Amino acid sequence: MKDEKRPSMKRLIEMINDVSDSDAYKKEAERLVRKLNASKDVGLSKLIFGDGTEKAINLDNRLNILQIDNLTIPDQGTKKEEYSEEEKLSSCLMMLMGSFTKKFAMKKRNTFDLILFDESWFLKNSAAGRKLYDFLARQGRSLNVGCIFNGHSVLDIPTEEIKNTITYKLCFKTNNRDEAKRMLEFMNKSITEENIKMLMELENRQAVFQDLDGRVGVIEFDAVFEQFIECFSTTPEDTLNYEDVS
Repeated sequence: MKDEKRPSMKRLIEMINDVSDSDAYKKEAERLVRKLNASKDVGLSKLIFGDGTEKAINLDNRLNILQIDNLTIPDQGTKKEEYSEEEKLSSCLMMLMGSFTKKFAMKKRNTFDLILFDESWFLKNSAAGRKLYDFLARQGRSLNVGCIFNGHSVLDIPTEEIKNTITYKLCFKTNNRDEAKRMLEFMNKSITEENIKMLMELENRQAVFQDLDGRVGVIEFDAVFEQFIECFSTTPEDTLNYEDVS
């Protein structure tokens, strides 16, 4: 496949289908072709299957956004043979996203690049996601790439080893005392009523920030322009009141 002028899943199916009748794996090849043909036009499968003429993601773009909804990530302890069709497909997409992200991170550039994972909790729930998390957290600095992992809980971080590689930490308001304690442990700060109260009483646009030297303090974000706040708001009741400026 690497020597193909236009590599694609369609071409891969054709190559498997052309396996010689005398080949020991002919029957397995036929079953695989039937399986791939049955899956190629189903839902999220369309993100994987193509003929090579599609417009590919350009690693030289100043900004690339990959957004995939409705992934069904299997539980960490689920055996592969027990995956549902949706879980199999979602796992394949995770591997593809991981491959692209690694390729982007390892591309030689003179500029500092940034990779941001929103809802990064989903990385923890798949082997490919955990490997990607580990790779970026450990190798990002040497590749001149910064990584931002945006999650809902300290528990979203897969392992203690990865947790220890994260240098800058932002903790936003929580209503859960146990989560507040985990945040304090994450920042290596004393678990006191005063510190718990600080985390649970943060205002909108405020966060507790820890820098590279371990200094901790409350910061407040200034969006500069109100339009930025409206643009990135995910509050449903707010979006209903926005004025159409198109």
